[in-house]
Amino acid sequence: MEIIGNSFVFNVKMNISKEKLNNSFSKASNSYLKNILDVSKEKLVSIDFNHNSSSAILDGSLTNVVSSKMGKISAWYDNE
Repeated sequence: MEIIGNSFVFNVKMNISKEKLNNSFSKASNSYLKNILDVSKEKLVSIDFNHNSSSAILDGSLTNVVSSKMGKISAWYDNE
């Protein structure tokens, strides 16, 4: 199993914070993205996600807000 990390940088029209982003993804992972998205708040490495069955695991420790309207999220996924 090969676990790959990926990042996504984006701009939005409203003000955001690291906490707002992580909370939004956590809520989604517990509702309409259940079993598709998981959210980790711990500082882990790729090997730690080997037995997670979700399609992607958002790494909340790597979420970053560059300005109040630019954010970056990072996720791990199984490449196989």
